[in-house]
Amino acid sequence: MLESKKKMGQSFGELKVALEKGKGDPLQIFRTFEEGCRAFLKETAKVPPEAAERFLKKVGELGEKIAQGDQGAAIGKMDEIRALKQACHEAYK
Repeated sequence: MLESKKKMGQSFGELKVALEKGKGDPLQIFRTFEEGCRAFLKETAKVPPEAAERFLKKVGELGEKIAQGDQGAAIGKMDEIRALKQACHEAYK
């Protein structure tokens, strides 16, 4: 497994805990998640550019919601990202 993919998955889980249970700094964890996402998409050639752009757009929207302190909307964006991830896995894995 690529280290970036591992980093992305781990930070996604930590972000969920931070948003739902208040454990950790969501913005700091988000930065790690975003970094992992960008690194993974650079390292893998399996994801077409248009799919990567859609995914990164959702990641950016998540960051905006976290920065605004909108916990409910951030959790909703995480659900959208999870759905995109699942669709991506089915199409490109």
